[in-house]
Amino acid sequence: METILAILPDSPLKDEFMELLTGEFVVMTTDSAVKGLAIVDDCLEQVSAVLIDLAIEQINGFTFIKAMNSEPLYSSIPVIAISDHLPEESDMVVFEEGYSDLLTPPGLRQHVAKRIRNAIRAKDSFTYTEMEHMLRQLPSNIFLKDVEGKYVFATQYWNHIRQDGKHWTIRGKTDLDIRKDKENAKKAMEADQEIIRTGKGSDYIIEENVNGVKEYLELIKRPVFDAKGNVNGIIALINDVTERQLLKMELEKQRQESGKEPQ
Repeated sequence: METILAILPDSPLKDEFMELLTGEFVVMTTDSAVKGLAIVDDCLEQVSAVLIDLAIEQINGFTFIKAMNSEPLYSSIPVIAISDHLPEESDMVVFEEGYSDLLTPPGLRQHVAKRIRNAIRAKDSFTYTEMEHMLRQLPSNIFLKDVEGKYVFATQYWNHIRQDGKHWTIRGKTDLDIRKDKENAKKAMEADQEIIRTGKGSDYIIEENVNGVKEYLELIKRPVFDAKGNVNGIIALINDVTERQLLKMELEKQRQESGKEPQ
């Protein structure tokens, strides 16, 4: 269950939103933006989203959202403004300031929870995009999968990955969905399931022959654990070891030939 920080002074608006959030999220509360920033700083890994009274922000010159936007460590936390009245044209400034959403009563519990979770996912997606861009500078492929074997992100796409269209993405797809070599795709998924089951990583080398290109790829896979110690994904590294593997094979061939007795 996600943890939400609600920055709300005592008011009917706070009472209404607390009723909507209770049971859907773990809710921490405070009545000021200054205290809210301190909580975010102390509980950075726990806070999934922040709700703040729009009136507080307007009075303070949007100091909270500006502070959140200026700190890279907070970039993955969506800030959602809430108001006690239906949106007016002047309220649209919240999107220019960088808020993820604006919520106003009346609201249904499922509707409010859905919009908050959508904001969390959108921020997560943005963060992953930034991470992909940075890690793409490395020659290795670094990827993350969930417990269903679906890719969350990957930094490089190899020859054996089938890409469909300019805006194609690997996210949400399995190896069977994206790989041209179905036999290796099946083996990869079986290896992943074993990691999920046992909580133990694996290292291995595969041979790829796609479109006339032979590659040897080294895969280093490790389980990712949640706070309770349960496996909730796989983080992995793929290195192109083609030159090293071909050299190893050539040396082994020479060793075998040199060991043969003359006729």
